[in-house]
Amino acid sequence: MAAPVKKERLDATAWADAALAALAEHGVAGVAVEPLARALGVTKGSFYWHFKTRDELLLAAVERWETLATAGVIERVTHIEPPQARIRALMRVAHASQSGIRIAAQLAPLAEHKTIGPVLKRLTARRIEFIAQCYRDLGLNAARARRAAQLAYAAYLGLAELERLGLGLGTARQRAEYVAQVVSTLVPAETSPL
Repeated sequence: MAAPVKKERLDATAWADAALAALAEHGVAGVAVEPLARALGVTKGSFYWHFKTRDELLLAAVERWETLATAGVIERVTHIEPPQARIRALMRVAHASQSGIRIAAQLAPLAEHKTIGPVLKRLTARRIEFIAQCYRDLGLNAARARRAAQLAYAAYLGLAELERLGLGLGTARQRAEYVAQVVSTLVPAETSPL
């Protein structure tokens, strides 16, 4: 856990950020009120000022992740041209965030969770749609672009699962080589709109 943050008042975003850090480091079980309060240097009362339940905090954390790691990443790469460069940049950004990959791995089993599941489905659909749009911008027809986007996202989730199992990429160099191979496999130099 990070060193305690000394603040008189924390907002809900600070709690959500702390929950995300705990989620990346310790999984869903690590998102517990008392350890988070200690890490933030506050009492549990601060938690209850902002949230009624742990599920509300988990939801806030996942929605924060959606803002940072979905909307934020899309905004960061959306104007990159040509489309091949945009997809390459997107894959590099997505695979460079080890904490993002760990969070994806920890959240995947919660797809059926009554509170978290709908957010995961929404952010996943948004990510796949953005990737598909990049492929459509390359000239692929809608069906082929969708399949390519699903394959690209599956590569990301597959890496997340390997990381969760301790079988992922150990060094920065291995990660860079992996991303280069994913990009060369999934981003065609030339396309034919089949």
